[in-house]
Amino acid sequence: MIPLWKRSLSFLIIFFLISLIRAEEFPYSMEKQTLQIQLYPSRSTALIESKIKLSSIEPVRELRFLLNKNVREISVKKSGESLKFQFLRDTDLNFFLSEKDSAYKNEYNLAGELIISPQTPFKDGEIEIAYLLSASDSVDKAAFSREYIAYEVKAYIGEKGVFMSPAYFWYPALPNELLHFDVTVVTPDTLQMLTQGKLMREEILGDRRYTRWLSDYPADGLHLVGSRYMVGKTVSGEVDIYTYFFPESQDLSDSYLQASQRYVKMYEDLIGPYPFSKFAVVENFFPTGYGMPSYTLLGSQVIRLPFIIHTSLGHEITHNWWGNSVYVKYETGNWCEGLTTYYADHYYKEMKNPAEAADYRRDLNRDFTVYVKDHKDFPLNSFTERTESASRAIGYGKSAMVFHQLRQIVGDSLFYEIFRDFYRNYKFKEAGWPDIELSAEKTFKSDLTWFFDQWINRKGGPRLTLVSAQEENGSLWFTLRQEQNDLYRLLVPVEIVYRDSSSEIREVWLENSEQQYNFVLTEDPVHLIIDPNYDVFRTLSLSEIPPSLAEMYAQENALVVLPDNCSASRLEMYRRFAEIFSEGETNLTIESAADLSMRELKTGSLYLLGTPVENSLIRQIDWQEQDEWQLKENTIVLNEQPVPQPDEVVVLAGRTANENQNACIIAVGGNGKTGRIATLLSHYGKYSYLVFENGKNIIKDIYSVRKNPMMAEF
Repeated sequence: MIPLWKRSLSFLIIFFLISLIRAEEFPYSMEKQTLQIQLYPSRSTALIESKIKLSSIEPVRELRFLLNKNVREISVKKSGESLKFQFLRDTDLNFFLSEKDSAYKNEYNLAGELIISPQTPFKDGEIEIAYLLSASDSVDKAAFSREYIAYEVKAYIGEKGVFMSPAYFWYPALPNELLHFDVTVVTPDTLQMLTQGKLMREEILGDRRYTRWLSDYPADGLHLVGSRYMVGKTVSGEVDIYTYFFPESQDLSDSYLQASQRYVKMYEDLIGPYPFSKFAVVENFFPTGYGMPSYTLLGSQVIRLPFIIHTSLGHEITHNWWGNSVYVKYETGNWCEGLTTYYADHYYKEMKNPAEAADYRRDLNRDFTVYVKDHKDFPLNSFTERTESASRAIGYGKSAMVFHQLRQIVGDSLFYEIFRDFYRNYKFKEAGWPDIELSAEKTFKSDLTWFFDQWINRKGGPRLTLVSAQEENGSLWFTLRQEQNDLYRLLVPVEIVYRDSSSEIREVWLENSEQQYNFVLTEDPVHLIIDPNYDVFRTLSLSEIPPSLAEMYAQENALVVLPDNCSASRLEMYRRFAEIFSEGETNLTIESAADLSMRELKTGSLYLLGTPVENSLIRQIDWQEQDEWQLKENTIVLNEQPVPQPDEVVVLAGRTANENQNACIIAVGGNGKTGRIATLLSHYGKYSYLVFENGKNIIKDIYSVRKNPMMAEF
């Protein structure tokens, strides 16, 4: 299960809705847009004046732009003279959409079409467009479900602050257009405004604040945010580092400034010069975890999570190289989420120790195994954004593993040189998987068509089996098999463990459906382990991965089962827990243990609330055995200790004798203290069991693997 905070933090909000549209070739292009914005929070309204610098290959008689269909009081001028125009508020936008792209029409339901007719054919110059626009999405609805499907705030202007997304079409836009922005915002003096680019002006005149931001690079979209901030600042070389935090969060400012400074320096050394003049960590007044060019927008609860600085902050900073300056060519697939995951989340594990990195890769493979059902699978060249757990397991997890396997083939030095070259060549340009392949082949000086074809253009992944292994007279023979129909060419690490506890790793190429290998040894082996550190992206067997909460969350339908033998007050406590846990999750149904038949028990996955005394179904489940916990009469014993204690909540993930069915016990101690655990459980998807005391986690761990099918003993 991906944690709640990371559902939002892990993805980069890029205005790719426009870039997805393969519009007909326009004879004119936008070079720069100068925006003058006057905000009126008490009326949820903005007066926007846009000056668009256009150039045309040849004179044109008509100019068309996308603009929010609810704008009013529109005026259009050129050199001070009014121009004729019409505004289509209810249109299919056929001018912008090819037949192939009709699936994206829903993303344009807020857009109208502004059609301008100059008096004489237009070739180049500035068009001035002014209009009023209201923005009042409900920020109170903003939340994220376990499947990443959420109410999305696109625009809000109000007393809490300002948030304007490009998806609101709040400024005139063209499909596939990269342009420079010059933005001046006039607000009440209490509001601090921020967008991408460099801060050029900030001053207060009377009761109005004037703020100007200049983007001196071609950008693919523009967000505008603001609220009642206090601003902190430091520098990293020539890069200004800011925090825009609410007064009550100022105690966090210094640690975020110092961490951001370290990350910028680290990635400059690893990839190349930071592409912008600033990086800002901005606190938001509703739940977000967005990464935009030169800043990240984090909800108040998110910035207070203690691990954010050590993980997701760096992830968002990395996006300033991957996605925010090297743009994604979405028609060939979104590569930037996987590359950012590999350069951030995986890289941090490697810096701590190799074992943590291996566990992280195991978890990526596990997530693909449990979340990606056949009907949810697709190739990486079809990934655009995450919409739920399966798409994340592909676009983030599988993609990161593809980069890891490329690194195993070319070596560390060449791998990082590939992406330094990629960054140099595609900074502020769109790039796709074919461009990554080009950089890889140029640096590695070898044809890698086979590699990118099997990993980018095909869905699924290999399933490996250790068929047999034997050792005799100094020779070790073993056979590997690919279980799937479409064969892969795989570099597979093999670990040999000797009797003196020493070990070595060798590598073999697996290209056929079944291959036999022979190693000549000088010492007696005791173990042979295939892919011991999960360096190969592959579908795992359930025997390789212990039960986890992630496996529970992956089930498309599950029951949350209330106890049938407890007091009214305890039942109400469990019912409230179930309601909070299930909020926003369409695949969860709350039932009572008393109302369920044995047939229902065997066909769905189950969250069983209560102790074995309170919920009779716990003792009726035919549980698969685990070494860490057992049911002894009416008691749960975890690591030889009875649980839960009075102030504890214990969570145990498991499988039934039918290994396709999962069950999870959530038992609350006698004092009934659950705190915020119902909302926090989604943070702990990788774990098999948890213990909370007084609402705080005190134990989190993964069951041991009882028998690894990828290991042979001699």
